[in-house]
Amino acid sequence: MIPRLLSLLPLLLTAFALLRCIRQPAWVLVAIVSAVCFPVTLATAVTVHKIVLLASFVRVLALIARRRVLLPVSPLVPVFIGVELLFTLATLSWREGSFYSINWIVGATLCYVVVSQAVETVDELRDIGPGMLAVLLLTVLVTTVQYRDASRSALIVVRAAGPIGDPNATGAFAVVTAFFAAPWVLARPARSRLVWLGVLLVPLIGLVFMTNSRGVTVGLIGSIAAAMWLLSRGPAQRIRNIAIGITILIGAWALAPASYETRMTETLRSDVSGQLVVNDTGRSQLNRIGLEMIAEEPVLGHGPRAFPVRARRIVGYAYALHNAWLGAIVEVGVPIGLLYLATHLLPLWWMWRAAALMPGPDRSVVAAVVGASAVLLLFYASNPSRFEPMDYLTIGLAAKVAALANRRRAPVPEASASLVGGGLAVDGRPA
Repeated sequence: MIPRLLSLLPLLLTAFALLRCIRQPAWVLVAIVSAVCFPVTLATAVTVHKIVLLASFVRVLALIARRRVLLPVSPLVPVFIGVELLFTLATLSWREGSFYSINWIVGATLCYVVVSQAVETVDELRDIGPGMLAVLLLTVLVTTVQYRDASRSALIVVRAAGPIGDPNATGAFAVVTAFFAAPWVLARPARSRLVWLGVLLVPLIGLVFMTNSRGVTVGLIGSIAAAMWLLSRGPAQRIRNIAIGITILIGAWALAPASYETRMTETLRSDVSGQLVVNDTGRSQLNRIGLEMIAEEPVLGHGPRAFPVRARRIVGYAYALHNAWLGAIVEVGVPIGLLYLATHLLPLWWMWRAAALMPGPDRSVVAAVVGASAVLLLFYASNPSRFEPMDYLTIGLAAKVAALANRRRAPVPEASASLVGGGLAVDGRPA
């Protein structure tokens, strides 16, 4: 009964978000995130995610026909997608896996276009917070059930795969979803804000414990630091926010289960001579193989699926290169690979500029996009995936927020306000 209910609730949430986007187009973001976090295959090559993307694209075409939307600010992302698509098409005849790459490129393009066009105001991004929070809580619920079942085994390190089927991806996407929900949570009345922050943070930290992902842990710490830095105005607020962040981290570590502590501490081990060594599960050797392949074909790369073949020959097993940025350069060469990295760095630059233009209440949206961008940037430095929908959803969202920020170049008076009852502080200038 419970498994069937857990599989039905995300579908109902996705359907609700699609219906709601008829009147509030920004809810297509909730539908896409829900479909990404709960992948369901309905038939051969037919998934809920593809149906949601198609329905969202139709909705956006209707918006464009009404001239409601504002185009993204930077041509770099469409240029990159176009170059990558042309490169893949040009190498179809001899490079294995090219059709798979095209499938992801098309999906990434749709995510970017839909998200960057479905939002007209910053307020709309705050208003979808309840939907994002619902996706997060459902993700935590499914992961909790899996973790409870897995913890009955004799394994020292227990990892729940989550609804996505991979503990690393589940953790990373949950953190991004939490950032998308955060502006709505931070806009709650002062008396209930701490409660809503607890509803957001406690399940999220619990999910990180259950997935036991080192990449997500590093990404979460770095992304929260970046977001809180942007929320701060002046040294006093910055010190206060940093202190709050450190306190949360220490408290979380004190409550961490033994499985999580073992997973984190086994990264640093002592060898037979007593020296401290990093246990990176072979990633250093794989990175060296990747660098050698880049030196061999720096311009055009080796194409999709080439790295596992080389890894099998050298280390004895086929293994993906656990660094998306290095992996991109191995596959498509230095010029396009660096463009791929630049495309994912661009949101940080956009949001840094937008922070100076956005009034106080809207700075939480800027900080949320920075946090989502940072966690993906750090996470994929130790994971192999490319063209993930969440990547281009975040990039499209950053493009739109940057465009909205450029509308607000008129100076506004300074004022200061507290975000959490005198604790977490943020600039509070009126819009």
